[in-house]
Amino acid sequence: MRFKTFRNFIIVPGGLLLTVALGGALFLLVSSASCGSGTTTPTTRSPELHQAQPANATPVSQPQRQAASPASRDEKILALLEAKRNQSGDKIKDAFPRETYKVNIYRDGGSTTWNRLKIDYNRNERWDERWELEDGKPVKKQVSTADNDVYDQEWRWQGGQWVKKN
Repeated sequence: MRFKTFRNFIIVPGGLLLTVALGGALFLLVSSASCGSGTTTPTTRSPELHQAQPANATPVSQPQRQAASPASRDEKILALLEAKRNQSGDKIKDAFPRETYKVNIYRDGGSTTWNRLKIDYNRNERWDERWELEDGKPVKKQVSTADNDVYDQEWRWQGGQWVKKN
């Protein structure tokens, strides 16, 4: 291998890599110092943030989402179906992006109303419920109790609530 080729592939990218790594390390050092890692003085922190924490408390970096009850989840879905009754398009993907569950709503086969939806309770890409809709209203749901896309329970919508089919 010629020195020019060696230089272009090894020395120059290595030097660039070293520069990027040092710059990243410096950035992390500066940002961690300014985020209250113990190097800030008490006068720079607000009194509200300087309260004693229990020894076993774990810091939360993102707001934790509360798991919705099945009834409140169904109420939200039914309200959305009513609100989006005349929306154009054949699919609503992740209708509730801030919730712990994922809901996709579909309009299949040239239907003018929503005719099915799927729910993934824990966003693991395994659908836990599958609803059939008529005129945008629930008729039947199938539930995968083992979270494996095998629907082993069936429910019918009767009188504004789900009734298990025997």
